[in-house]
Amino acid sequence: MKGNYTATCCASLQAIFGNKTILPSTPAYQSSLTSYFSAQAAAIHPACIVAPESAADVASAVQLLTGESSCLQDEIDGNYRPFAVRSGGHATQADAANIDGGVTIDLRRLNSIEVSPDRSTVAIGAGNTWDHVYSHLDPANLCVNGGRTADVGVGGLVINSVDAYDEYAALTLTWGYSPEVGAIVSSNMEYTKETENPPVFAGLAGLPKLFGESQMSNMTQLAIDLRNQQVRGQRQFWATHTFASTEAALNVTHSHFHDEFLPTIQSVPDIVVGYTMEPLPPALYAKHTDQNVLGLDNRSGSLVISLLTVSWTESTDDERVQNAGRALIEAIDKGLKEIGAHDPFVYLNYAAPWQDPIASYGPGNVEKLRKVADEVDPHEVFARQVPGGFKIQR
Repeated sequence: MKGNYTATCCASLQAIFGNKTILPSTPAYQSSLTSYFSAQAAAIHPACIVAPESAADVASAVQLLTGESSCLQDEIDGNYRPFAVRSGGHATQADAANIDGGVTIDLRRLNSIEVSPDRSTVAIGAGNTWDHVYSHLDPANLCVNGGRTADVGVGGLVINSVDAYDEYAALTLTWGYSPEVGAIVSSNMEYTKETENPPVFAGLAGLPKLFGESQMSNMTQLAIDLRNQQVRGQRQFWATHTFASTEAALNVTHSHFHDEFLPTIQSVPDIVVGYTMEPLPPALYAKHTDQNVLGLDNRSGSLVISLLTVSWTESTDDERVQNAGRALIEAIDKGLKEIGAHDPFVYLNYAAPWQDPIASYGPGNVEKLRKVADEVDPHEVFARQVPGGFKIQR
């Protein structure tokens, strides 16, 4: 291709979309970069950003970037250069929803929320974050299953519950560390009925604690509170795995986290670590297993989805932190397998780049996904031209 192909693309996008195309050195461009959750993603600079406001805008942009007359096709080798797509921008990987020197499609203006006339369903625009969704639904006394943190895009779905299942109860348990506090155990309990001191939490609530509080709230405020607890704008690492909900399994996670992992990373400047466990009972995952491809239809016992999060400040510590995080996940997995508590399911929204959540759904479900991909993306645009996300092997 002659000249700068991204400059050509950005000029074409600006001709079509006008001020919906955002160029460097503008406040809107800088605002887009600083809105990413991780420092890795915020450090990437696209040649331009296009912010569609309708499905038709998205279709036009994708056609320009991928069609036979694509401005991203190299005239010499015929290959199509990649582009990125973002919604909430909450993924930790640098290239999950942004691209260096290319074009990023920012979906955040697709933020409509429409409740059905019978109030049984809601249509949510792909650019919404969950706090926006909750703030729209809370006044109508409605809610949906969604991300538990305010800035997470609508693609995130976090399921929280307890082992002895009470449909009104939610619980997470975290092994944590920060230089200011040291190693801690933290629990977050929520109950969606106006019940003072819910019996289901009696055992945990009665334990000795350094500090704690309780309050009445709604989903909007809960999501905002959790967002405010997160460390934003720093370098981020996430990884996940799943295991059976047993005392022995919890002991495996704690011993590896406290005795092996913490000593290797405690000296990293400004490091903050959390290993959060979110129980997943059959009462939740067994619903509609015949209508999804997650591969949980052959389970019967209570499960736990764990999320390892690490934040730090300096890029020079990237390799050390990432290696330590991966080693922790692998060590825990080995220990869980030894006691028969490991589950192969990998929750996609928490997965590290080296994990394979799609394969964890099982061969039959992967084949179903492959057939759908062949039908809706026959030219493999989103498999080959968009680097972010996990791909179906075709």
